[in-house]
Amino acid sequence: MEDKIEQIIERYQKAEQRKQSWQSHWQECYEYALPNCEHTAGLGSGDNYGSKRNIDLFDGTAADAVEQLASSLLAELTPPWAKWFGLKAGNELGDVESQQIAGTLEKTTSIMLQNFEHSNFAVEVHQCYLDLVTAGTACLMFEEAALGEATAFRFYAVPLSEIALEESIGGKIDTTFRSSLVGLSQLQVRFGELNLSDDTMKRFSEDSSYKLKLLEAVIPQYGSYGSSGYKYTALVYDENSSLSEAVILKEGVFATSPFINFRWLKAPGEVY
Repeated sequence: MEDKIEQIIERYQKAEQRKQSWQSHWQECYEYALPNCEHTAGLGSGDNYGSKRNIDLFDGTAADAVEQLASSLLAELTPPWAKWFGLKAGNELGDVESQQIAGTLEKTTSIMLQNFEHSNFAVEVHQCYLDLVTAGTACLMFEEAALGEATAFRFYAVPLSEIALEESIGGKIDTTFRSSLVGLSQLQVRFGELNLSDDTMKRFSEDSSYKLKLLEAVIPQYGSYGSSGYKYTALVYDENSSLSEAVILKEGVFATSPFINFRWLKAPGEVY
């Protein structure tokens, strides 16, 4: 188990190192084109939530252009409260079969659209469009909402400061590492009962500001017949302690990745 944790962390650190060559470029893009976006706090050094970031900006052309293009993408690709996708029978079915299943597909489309409309999709995907236009890369996390909520879906525009990506042989950016600093309450909400050590729990009780690093890894699995799903691993560790104290909170396999990564343009030789 310890070797497995070390392999995941080492792979994440290598992806994070490759990302560093773009970090300063992204920071400049946000400073001049999307300066007041709290979503990017932590991307650069010394960046704090709520701090003023536009004090050196004297022209709003770039910022206005980013807002307009992101709004245009939202209106053209995923317009809120409009039917922006639909299900229909494929070419494998004949005319009679297609007509028989058309009603069911239309009803399914309507139900799915209602769940999108009642979720936070419009807000989060708009933030992704802003990231895409500003930095050229964006990540949308797609999860199942808890039972009893008004929608079956939950979305989160993952900040570029939290993600590190890998490109597969086929050119897809389908390996995702998401890192964030979390407290005890956040861990309990997301993962329920925790198998943390007594020393860690004592540290949480003594210091309310104490946080662990949460690393979520989604890595595609390949078998004899191609892709066989995506392996999900969530683990926590203290960056100032030995990795031997790292703990896996949850493991599983998804048919498709919960992280939807997309980019504006592929840079030569790079994954971003």
